[in-house]
Amino acid sequence: MCILYTKLLILQTPYQNTDARQGLVALYSTSTPPSFENMDLVEHPGSPLQDPTISGRCFLLGQHITHSLSPRFHNHVFASLGLPWQFELRDTPKIAEIVPLLKRSDFMGASVTMPHKVAVMDHLDHLTEAAISTQAVNAVFVQEDPITKQRTMVGTNTDCIGIQHAIVAAAPEVVQRAKGRPGMVIGGGGACRAAVYALQVLMGCSEVYLVNRDFEEVKQVLSAFEMTGFNAKCSYIDEPDQALTLEPPVMIVGTIPDLIPRSEDELRARAVASAIFGLSPQAIFLDMCYHPSPETQLISLARQSGLKVVSGIDAFFHQAIASSSLWTGVEATQLPSKKARALIDKHEQFL
Repeated sequence: MCILYTKLLILQTPYQNTDARQGLVALYSTSTPPSFENMDLVEHPGSPLQDPTISGRCFLLGQHITHSLSPRFHNHVFASLGLPWQFELRDTPKIAEIVPLLKRSDFMGASVTMPHKVAVMDHLDHLTEAAISTQAVNAVFVQEDPITKQRTMVGTNTDCIGIQHAIVAAAPEVVQRAKGRPGMVIGGGGACRAAVYALQVLMGCSEVYLVNRDFEEVKQVLSAFEMTGFNAKCSYIDEPDQALTLEPPVMIVGTIPDLIPRSEDELRARAVASAIFGLSPQAIFLDMCYHPSPETQLISLARQSGLKVVSGIDAFFHQAIASSSLWTGVEATQLPSKKARALIDKHEQFL
């Protein structure tokens, strides 16, 4: 069986080429699914890893991030590679407190989460096509010219890769079933944009159903896609009865916090999701949320409907591998992913 995976190949300057199927992401065929030992390479010229004796700093930039698995994962990777690097949290709502970190001489990279995924774009030198199309950056890495030593800050979106690889690793057969079939995303924020990109561009879904409590948020997502030239085919589903008329989605991604629905709009969106789950027993459901527990309400609802479920920790793992490879210049296949994953699984018991 021939399965499509993704390889990161080249970079773009911001807005130079907004065709969502050219530039950064190129699809190629392989019969080997991604695993801890065999994952697609994340390549970029001018790796910052010129001298492994130089101390470096990487950061998680966001707000309310004390629960993050990132420090445990990335510090293990750095130590295993013999790098004198440290991964640190920077919990702040202010983008002005983040910008100086990007200019530090020992800055080697960053993971970016809410509320900075969009705002940080204005402070970077280049964006990859995935970042341009989704209008969201969740990873920053450094390119260094080998001759001039000039450093360039590049923003990309490895959430797309995390979503794709988590689904493929859990159910390789779903890739063939997904091509030309609908997918679905629950939510309307930055992670929603990455999920739409992953399902339509990387996985080949014919269209993506959007389920969200707030139509205004959905309109913002679609407007961002239109602005960048990403020709996303999306349909907003806002009533359970409407869901009954749809072709069932093959892949579904949740991108909302694990909160009990209370408002009328929240209850309606949950009813829509539940109705579609009931029509899609052969689908796979990935919930990006893993805090305070990977066993989210949506995971439980999907499991009750017979769907195959994938934890958000799996998506975190695969995007973290991609980010670590970008920062260190070490191929994903050479990273100590097995032990790093074991640390995450051990920590998961205490989430």
